[in-house]
Amino acid sequence: MTIDERRSEEDRLLHLYHDGLRAAGVNDFSFDECRESYRVSSLYPFLLTIVVSVTLQRTERGDQMWAQMFSNSAAVVADTGADALLG
Repeated sequence: MTIDERRSEEDRLLHLYHDGLRAAGVNDFSFDECRESYRVSSLYPFLLTIVVSVTLQRTERGDQMWAQMFSNSAAVVADTGADALLG
């Protein structure tokens, strides 16, 4: 998914996810808590991308893939305000 696609679909997908949790019997997890969990969890792929990418053998294809993963995860972190949790 591109950054723009994620931005346009994010709220709808979060609601679908939350609705699925509720349908499965999870009733003590509000949508606001779901959104906050998503915000905090967005740090994991961002930080993991940095750590893992520096341990791998570099190739042109790999460099492009890791750069895209970093850009996408950094955009989620910035869009959700999760970057404030790092400081």
